[in-house]
Amino acid sequence: SQAYYAYGAAVQRRGFAEAALGNAKSIRAAVDARAAQGLATSMETAQAHQAVAQAELRRVRTEGEERDAYQNLLAAVGVSVQLNIDTAGAARRPLPEPAAAPLEQSIRQALSRRPDVAASYAALQGSKAGIEAARADYLPKVYAGGNLSSGSGDFDISGLPAIGQLGSGDGLLLGVTVPLYDGGLRDARISDAKSRAATAADEFQRVQTAAVTEIVAARNALRTALESHSAAAALVAAASTTYDAALAAYRNGVGTVDAATAADTALLDAREAQAEAHAAALIGAVNLAFAVGSLTSRESLP
Repeated sequence: SQAYYAYGAAVQRRGFAEAALGNAKSIRAAVDARAAQGLATSMETAQAHQAVAQAELRRVRTEGEERDAYQNLLAAVGVSVQLNIDTAGAARRPLPEPAAAPLEQSIRQALSRRPDVAASYAALQGSKAGIEAARADYLPKVYAGGNLSSGSGDFDISGLPAIGQLGSGDGLLLGVTVPLYDGGLRDARISDAKSRAATAADEFQRVQTAAVTEIVAARNALRTALESHSAAAALVAAASTTYDAALAAYRNGVGTVDAATAADTALLDAREAQAEAHAAALIGAVNLAFAVGSLTSRESLP
């Protein structure tokens, strides 16, 4: 999920870089038009061409980043890096909702769902049972045993009455074993079992603490990403207006090339910030779902 949303952000950055390159070419065209009328200086012309070259370089870099993100996505899915696949864009995927459940409730639910917490708890209970088992090995033991037997025999001579013999027997044996001296082995085994239980308790506490830390960090990251996206959206709107005004002002002879190119760069930065915040919000929602132990199916994904 993280690789998919990161790839989506890379695709958006490449698209924004191409748009910025188009804006730079529009500024260059405006400068060239004014230069043909003798209204633009050689410095302005050089600046306009430099801005186009810089925008082209930025576009090439974003294309490289997109290719790298695509390879990372294929590696995360586990398919051949030579495979060509079509991916659904994430740019229009709606933003996730902020975490609505109270923090304490989310933590309680997560601790009951997460397999690492459950495994650690089971190990703790097993170590406690080991203490009782070590103690039980040296308690007095009562045993009982019994037997039951029977037999028969016949003696037969022709012409004489048969002689037969029957016999049976049974018995019951009771006993008690009491340990008298073990050379400290019993205490050593119980001490070892208690040590294992203490270690398991510490590990269980560590796993719980780590889980809580992950949940809090994931909630904070999601909240920050959503707030950043809201701020970036307002910035994009303002930067877009500034760019249009700066380009129109230069075309009318009341603006400068510096102002137009700076506005183009600011607009690109704002768009990239919005795309990064959008991807961060989607990734933050996935991380939070994973941290609370609810990432079990496609329906859990935002």
